Amino acid sequence: MKQIIEKVKKNISEYILSKADFDRYRTQALSTEQKPPIEKITFNIKDLEILKEKAEEKLHRQAASNKIEKLLKNPKISSWVETGKSLHKGKTDCEFCGNKLPIDLLPKLNEHFSENYELLKKAIAALLEELNTSKINLNLLLAETAFYKDIQSDFKQAKPILEKEIRNFNDAVSSLINDLETKQKKPFDKLEVTQFVNNAKELEKALAGFNAVISKNNDRTVNFEREKNAAVEKLKEHFAAEFEKNEKYSERQTQLENEQTNIKKDIEMQKQEIDKIKAQLDESVKGAEKVNEYLKIFFEKDDIKIIATDDKKFKMVRGTEAAKNLSEGEKTAISFAYFVAKLGEQNNTIADTIIYIDDPVSSLDSNHLFNIYSFIKDIFYERKDLQSNKYTCKCRQLFISTHNIEFYNLVCDWSEKQSYLIKRIKNSHNDESILTKSDDLIKEYKSEYVYLFSLINEFYNKSEDTFEHLYYLPNILRRFVETYLSFKYLSGSITNSIHYLIPDSVKCERAKKFMHYYSHSLTTNNLIGFPDLAECAAVVNIIIDAVQQNDRTHYNSLVEAVKKFTIKNTTREKK
Repeated sequence: MKQIIEKVKKNISEYILSKADFDRYRTQALSTEQKPPIEKITFNIKDLEILKEKAEEKLHRQAASNKIEKLLKNPKISSWVETGKSLHKGKTDCEFCGNKLPIDLLPKLNEHFSENYELLKKAIAALLEELNTSKINLNLLLAETAFYKDIQSDFKQAKPILEKEIRNFNDAVSSLINDLETKQKKPFDKLEVTQFVNNAKELEKALAGFNAVISKNNDRTVNFEREKNAAVEKLKEHFAAEFEKNEKYSERQTQLENEQTNIKKDIEMQKQEIDKIKAQLDESVKGAEKVNEYLKIFFEKDDIKIIATDDKKFKMVRGTEAAKNLSEGEKTAISFAYFVAKLGEQNNTIADTIIYIDDPVSSLDSNHLFNIYSFIKDIFYERKDLQSNKYTCKCRQLFISTHNIEFYNLVCDWSEKQSYLIKRIKNSHNDESILTKSDDLIKEYKSEYVYLFSLINEFYNKSEDTFEHLYYLPNILRRFVETYLSFKYLSGSITNSIHYLIPDSVKCERAKKFMHYYSHSLTTNNLIGFPDLAECAAVVNIIIDAVQQNDRTHYNSLVEAVKKFTIKNTTREKK
């Protein structure tokens, strides 16, 4: 019962049965009668088109060339004379009246009832026999009681359809039979087939549908016990779901479990107090305490920690349980905390140690990024002169490698040391890596946005000397405006938001069309031509003027950032 309730409680309505489903499963569950297998209905469905062609051939044939008109007009007399002809073969007297037979009578009759006539009669008789055997016996269909009760509705639906198509088929065959029987009476006339509906495909479909019901019934017989057990399980789930709904069983269980949990917590707290006292007596836990101290700095909470075991090993726990499914960020932080703690072992002196830290934030989120940055700065650097922002490295040398640009910028903010880039170079033999000085753009422009503005601002101040910018300036303008609109108006769409930046409708449309036209290769002309220098300068002026008027403080900050970088670059070049 408990296992079933655990299964159904998350979606009770899914397991409560409707009245119809309940009755169906109940019938299956209580059933004790296992029906015997039923043979599928099989019969030969003759090709009506072929039968029609055979009948048509007989109806078109004419029996004799020298016909006796009287016999043609009187079928009964013709039949009587035909019988009498065979009785008088080789005789001269009439068996009916006793008189002498006319000398030319039998020859004339033989010409009328010729060999063709006899062959036609035999052919018609043979085809009639074939047609009569082509009819399908309706008595082949089964009785309703041969099926399980819940399948009888399918049987009642499929049987009338099959019976109807069998009758239609038999009617078509009967139509051909009637035509041939007429031909028997008129062997010397050319007759036509009476039109009928060929329902062979409908009959095959109806037969397949009926046999599908038989298969379903037979499957029930083969899987009788399995389906009966499945029905029992459905009813159990139904009763369990109703019980859960009406009696609130799980809710009561949860209350009891909460009480048990509280008691366990109290016991666990007492155990922790005992462990603390024991740990204070054991030197092996000192390293764990140091790691835990660092972990608390990283995560700003102490839910993940290392504890010493009785066999003087270490165990990672989250709260009171063994820590499992640690994220990549947590693994990195734990590894780094352990690494730093190990630096102080065996009386090692940090000042004499060369330390290399490789990508300490590769998998951490933004919160952990700042924590680990602050931690490294605090552990490995110190500010001796409180009046300045100069930091001195505590260790002999410190190397930090990273591919995280945010972490790189944070380190560069407080470190005056040289930074380098490792670049991969492809050659004909293999890939090589080289060490190069870091690009000042990465350090000075901490965002793509400021860098884009620097290029636009350069063109704005001396457009006549920057013809080479025409190739990419439309894309730069578009990217800059999209970024500005995104943080200013919560929409980076130029089409939907640029009118906020440029209220003048004419200027707004001019700038929008320029950026759309030249930043998308819509035509061949776009691909092989440059934007007009004057038009480009005009659009740049519109956008720069709009930013100035719309947000003077923001514009001044961008100009100041570009100016600082330019001054630094000029100073470096002179040196």
